[in-house]
Amino acid sequence: IFSAYCRAQFKTNFSVFLNEVSVRILVLIIAVLYFFHLFSFQVFIYLFIASYLTNPVLMLVYIWWEKMLYIKPSKAVLKSGQINQMLNYGLFNFFGGATGILMDKLDIIFIPGLLNLANTGVYGIAVMLAQAVALPAKALLMILYPLTTDAFKENDREKLQYLYTTSCNVQLFVGGFTFLILWVNFDSIFSLVHP
Repeated sequence: IFSAYCRAQFKTNFSVFLNEVSVRILVLIIAVLYFFHLFSFQVFIYLFIASYLTNPVLMLVYIWWEKMLYIKPSKAVLKSGQINQMLNYGLFNFFGGATGILMDKLDIIFIPGLLNLANTGVYGIAVMLAQAVALPAKALLMILYPLTTDAFKENDREKLQYLYTTSCNVQLFVGGFTFLILWVNFDSIFSLVHP
């Protein structure tokens, strides 16, 4: 919700950083500490959950710091006739986001039932590698959504063309570079997985 709110305010950098970078770094640090047996598995689970709970807290602080937090209700919004549009937009965003999350995780939910947890682990690693290649595009799209919406609204074809060509070039370069790094190190990555 906070990410969508920041996107609507054209302030996406911090939310993209939190969702795509900081959580992964926190989880990596927690996993490395657990690997060296510095705490129990139960503590690992609590820290893992806490690393994801930091996102909404930090986003709320960011929205408050940027003075974008408007919690005083206004009767003018209810009288403006836009309440149905706002409700439709909110529901569309909610169900669109929930569906995307569900589709990303559906295969990992079904594989243990069909095969076993070891195969799920190997598949999960392969999925994460594919997501690492798509990560630059995902982060870039979060930034581009409000910009393209604004350009469409103003019918600014030149801006749309510029956004399209530059984003394609950036995605090709960064995604291709990430793909090559993973491809070259593919055997090394899977050599870490126990039989």
